[in-house]
Amino acid sequence: MVLWFGFGLLPKILLVALVTFFPMMVALVEGYAATEKEIAQMLAAMGAGRWRIFWLARLPSALPYFFAGLRISITYAVVGAIFAEYAGAAKGLGIYMLSAKNNFRPGACGGRRQLGAHARFVRPRRAGAAPRHALGKGGARP
Repeated sequence: MVLWFGFGLLPKILLVALVTFFPMMVALVEGYAATEKEIAQMLAAMGAGRWRIFWLARLPSALPYFFAGLRISITYAVVGAIFAEYAGAAKGLGIYMLSAKNNFRPGACGGRRQLGAHARFVRPRRAGAAPRHALGKGGARP
């Protein structure tokens, strides 16, 4: 990506988008497939078109899968961003960790690893509040 887009911010954003796209896509496809066929058939029998069936049946059944994919993608986004900074950057967390490692400063490197671990494990738990808010108290899970 560095050869195509250079060393700026664009290749980092594209790498994070690429890493997070596939878990979200797989989760949404699985959620759309989990729609009960009877509900879609009933809506079709009542005269609903494809978009109406999508909005009333497929989208609500895919929401729990969407949030599950979102929690996975949050973790992948952090890992992808740190890797993008390692691969080609002039400043940022990845470069700071690389220089700390090369200068034999394990304390500085370890602190940044803890910051990365916090972003990987604690933030997705906070994202667990979004499904409860969007899906109601029950918050059906896949």
